[in-house]
Amino acid sequence: MRDQRILDLVQMASEAEELEQSARLTFAHTPAETGMSWRRVGVLGALAAVLTMAFMVWPRAPIPGPPQVVMNRPKPVAPKAPEQVNTGPMLLAVFHQPDARCDCVVWEEGSFANRDVREIGRSELIEAAWKARCADSSNLMLVVALDGPRELLPTDEDSARVLAACLSIQSEECGAAASCYENASEFISPSVTMVAATLATTGK
Repeated sequence: MRDQRILDLVQMASEAEELEQSARLTFAHTPAETGMSWRRVGVLGALAAVLTMAFMVWPRAPIPGPPQVVMNRPKPVAPKAPEQVNTGPMLLAVFHQPDARCDCVVWEEGSFANRDVREIGRSELIEAAWKARCADSSNLMLVVALDGPRELLPTDEDSARVLAACLSIQSEECGAAASCYENASEFISPSVTMVAATLATTGK
């Protein structure tokens, strides 16, 4: 439709130009005819101007902009739940020799099922350690039950001996007082629960 308007304007401009040239080349017309021709030229010129203005202000269809790029955000990854760390009571039995040496250590899983070590009585600890004893001659038996993440506990018998040696240092001041060993928490992580029991022996 816009192209048709342009063609009409061009045609009207051509007609106006032809009329103007015709008026310049010939003067044989009467004044009345000449006046009518000039009026016709003026009307055509005005009409052309009006059409030109109308074409300029005619609302044009909006030009579509470039397509918007939509970024697909990655879905948030839900954090994985921490793996359950193997926990369970471990039994550490230390048999002190008469000459104050600590050369017999037992380190094994406690036979306390899934019970809280704080619920295990003294007699149960002594019985479990006595069944696993590694020395028939000792003057003091220290039994410790430990419960907590395995990475915070001794991993083998050698590391258990290190812990036993640390606890044995306390034997000089603790003697047979089990609560004294339980208070020696500087050797144990706060995440580990510890209960202790002692038994003075005579080399049974």
